[in-house]
Amino acid sequence: MRLYFSSPRYDVIKAVGHKNVLLSFAVNAKKSYQNYIDEDVNILIDSGAFSIYNSGKTVDIEEYYRFIESSPSSWNFISLDVIPPDNPTKKELMKAVDQGFENYRYLSQLKQKILPTYHYGEPESVLKKYISITDYICAGPKRGAGQSADEYYKMIFKNTTNQIKVHGLANTSLTSLLKYPFCSVDSISYLKFKVHRDSGQYWAQGKLDALLYTSARRWINIQRQVTKIWNERGITWD
Repeated sequence: MRLYFSSPRYDVIKAVGHKNVLLSFAVNAKKSYQNYIDEDVNILIDSGAFSIYNSGKTVDIEEYYRFIESSPSSWNFISLDVIPPDNPTKKELMKAVDQGFENYRYLSQLKQKILPTYHYGEPESVLKKYISITDYICAGPKRGAGQSADEYYKMIFKNTTNQIKVHGLANTSLTSLLKYPFCSVDSISYLKFKVHRDSGQYWAQGKLDALLYTSARRWINIQRQVTKIWNERGITWD
């Protein structure tokens, strides 16, 4: 299993030697991707559509297309999905689904690997449609009311049957990582740590960098251990 560090600090990536980095096209990729052009790391780029959704901004698909086209062929990209309004009607939901599928088809013309996202709350038929045409999908995080996250993942992995790779967006729940065979996941959790038992979690800055490096190495070790457990269960991803 690959654990991608999202919202990465380049100095941290270099210091701990981590090999998996997720950048957001809408947030930081256009400014920081040059740091990784010549690095021996696995790069996954998210469109960032969900990240900027609440600001009312959108991602221009033509700009995203050109960015992907000019990037190394070894990098993977998450398709530009369309976010429906909160508590959408069935018509609003399916309109977003259809637009997202068309975006995926358009971006898939490029030589880079494009991952579509199956979102929480979408019909199971949408998942089946994607896994009939690709071998690598994203599972979006739980959003709003409805089925539990566990029920959502259970349905996904029932359909993928260990033949389709699944990337868990914003998911480092050890419960789900040990229960379901994710090929990859991403999270910002490595940027959080406890200063002492009763202090709660703090964002790392300044003199706390040593603790940040320790936190990052802890998550690298978790990645290693989860991978080992699934290998022992007979599941190995490339």
